[in-house]
Amino acid sequence: MAKAYVRRSKNKNMNEKNKNTLLPKKFSNALDITSSKYEESFKIRALIQAIPWAGSSLDTMLSAEGIRIKKRRLESFLNKITDSLKVISEDKIDKKYLESEEFYELFLILTEKVMKSYEKNKIGLFKNIFINSLTNKGSDIYYKEGLINIVSNLSIKHIQILRYYFEREEIFKKEGRNPNNSFTSPHAIIQQCYIKESQFEGFTNDLVRFGLLYDTGLGRTDYKRFDYRITNYAQDFMNFITINNL
Repeated sequence: MAKAYVRRSKNKNMNEKNKNTLLPKKFSNALDITSSKYEESFKIRALIQAIPWAGSSLDTMLSAEGIRIKKRRLESFLNKITDSLKVISEDKIDKKYLESEEFYELFLILTEKVMKSYEKNKIGLFKNIFINSLTNKGSDIYYKEGLINIVSNLSIKHIQILRYYFEREEIFKKEGRNPNNSFTSPHAIIQQCYIKESQFEGFTNDLVRFGLLYDTGLGRTDYKRFDYRITNYAQDFMNFITINNL
């Protein structure tokens, strides 16, 4: 009976070892770093095993080119997480949030979005959302899925345009200027973001539709077309897709 128990235990250990080798090698190393840094509170290893391809043979599941592309995107996402985890301060991590169902679901949503994103720069933005969600400050942000959907549904060009408005408004505040009286020229954005004049209206209309820009000129006698400002929601969004002081 004892020998049978030892044999089953040995087989179980071998299965666990084989299962872990299915994970990307670099991320397996990251898990070791994470485990040693945050001990039992960090549950990423269990999360990774919840990714659809992680529990089965990669040789079987990743034979199609489309699946290989998704794997490459996911590995890029995980590697970026690894790099950020190496430098993040432990005292800024919300360990209770790591134990929550919300964190688990957030991770799965992000991995799904990452695997569907063909724009490489979006992967970095998804990583920033993930890292910011771990922090004591970011874990309290309500409806993170909405911010994820913005990144997923808009293009990098949309976000570049929004960032231009965001940074201009920050400059206005530092200079003591009222943003309501400071017009941001569409032509400057067209040149800085390398878009066509015919595209500007379409991009900004999309940003308005997502609640990120609003037209300050509506209802004014001195109306200027395309006199946009960013919303408070847009400010929260821009801060959440940016890594600051970790």
